[in-house]
Amino acid sequence: MSILKLYSAEGFTKTSLFEGVIIDFGYLYVPFAAFVIVGSANAVNLTDGLDGLAATQVITSFAFLGLIAYITQADMNITLFCIAFIGAILSFLWFNTHPAKIFMGDVDFTLENKLSGVIAGVDEVGRGPLAGPVISAAVVFIDRNTIIDGINDSKKLTPQCRQVLYEKITSVAKFGIGMASVEEINLYNILQATKLSMKRALIDLDLELDYVLVDGNQPPEVKWQVKSIVNGDNLSTSIAAASIVAKVTRDRLMQELHNKHPEYNWYKNKGYGTKEHLNAIGLYGITEHHRKNFAPISRAL
Repeated sequence: MSILKLYSAEGFTKTSLFEGVIIDFGYLYVPFAAFVIVGSANAVNLTDGLDGLAATQVITSFAFLGLIAYITQADMNITLFCIAFIGAILSFLWFNTHPAKIFMGDVDFTLENKLSGVIAGVDEVGRGPLAGPVISAAVVFIDRNTIIDGINDSKKLTPQCRQVLYEKITSVAKFGIGMASVEEINLYNILQATKLSMKRALIDLDLELDYVLVDGNQPPEVKWQVKSIVNGDNLSTSIAAASIVAKVTRDRLMQELHNKHPEYNWYKNKGYGTKEHLNAIGLYGITEHHRKNFAPISRAL
């Protein structure tokens, strides 16, 4: 045969569609596995915290199942191989319906440069955790000729990189911080509290703005012209910078809360519903910093 197959067992992945025509689906596994990897990376890019982790675990599990089946080439693994193909196809569809710059360098000012005047980028962090406030940041680069290497979606960066970039951003750009407390999250719901934190971040800027670029598709109601940018923290330098400032600010706050309640390990899980956090809730109950309208907390009341 003209196509080299690394692992081969007669009849394992070969299917006879009709007489005289045999298709070996084993040839297709490698390219589909590549789509699994892309889909996994995309899942992390487009989700936050545990959602991204869970999506990655699910999608990559398909890849490992298929790899085991493909290498062992045992008849009993046909089902695993088929599951892997389904997962790979789903990953491919996810990637194509949720375009993101997976393998990318720094974001840029393309979106900002299409507009005129003073432009703020806004992003939030902390919508998903079971504990702690939601925090937003607004960032304005008055001089967009000032380039800070490495700015990107905060979820793509290591904590060390975020710390370094935070110092650089806050030294050259105007920025504002907005917070919605746990009490406000309980009172309004997380969506409205997030919008409130964004509005407060913009007010904290104390600047007359011409445009506001907001990550996502649910912007706050403010007096300035607003453009919602889906996946904006992968596209706009201003939004990406805001995501970094918001993330570092919230992480520092969660460290302070951890010092008061070390049993929940918030310095590590940042308030997300990890297994250790849920176990701690079962052992020690909840605190005033837990969001009572989030299901795992409401069940513990």
